Amino acid sequence: MRSEQAHTLFSVAQQRLFRDLEGLKFQRKTSGFTSFRVSFPYREGLYMLLPVSFCIVCEESIYKSAVFQTLLKISPGYPYKPPTLCVKNQVYHPNIDIDSGEVSLKILEANTWQQEFTINSIISAFELVLMNPDLDCLPLNPMNYEMRETLLSNPGEFQCSVKETLNGGFFMSKYYFEPMYGKPNAPNMAKDQLFVNTKRPRYSIRDI
Repeated sequence: MRSEQAHTLFSVAQQRLFRDLEGLKFQRKTSGFTSFRVSFPYREGLYMLLPVSFCIVCEESIYKSAVFQTLLKISPGYPYKPPTLCVKNQVYHPNIDIDSGEVSLKILEANTWQQEFTINSIISAFELVLMNPDLDCLPLNPMNYEMRETLLSNPGEFQCSVKETLNGGFFMSKYYFEPMYGKPNAPNMAKDQLFVNTKRPRYSIRDI
């Protein structure tokens, strides 16, 4: 009985996900801050995983040219329960847990999420927070709170830290950053690209 219920829930979530992705082709909420690339979703256990890569293209952003490789973890409860968004590569941003990569977004909080929200809504919300960190919605990580305090009290110092991490190498003798946080997984991300076949990340659901 439980197996049948789980299968039914998964089918509902899967249908909604593909409807969201189909809508993304035609009703893209564009911010102009990033270019992004969506790879085909795949299943691990009861979860669907959707890789989405972002590259910052806004000239005014301190993260210009930085790459954020993300993974949306979608449970059988979708769209009634929010997905989880995780950044796979090491990045330095107040709303992204510097240790686990989990993203804190108000739209993904249980008391904020609405079943009308879509993958498009999540992508747009993430783009906005990449440009303007939400300092009222942080991961429970002391390092992220330290970023917040630095950004509020000394924006110049925060920008220096971002630039240092974007240059690549070790930061605070603990975190290793690739230059620009990594390379896009496509030769050209000048335009939004949807539903591209890519190799699955060497990455387990247990790591999210």
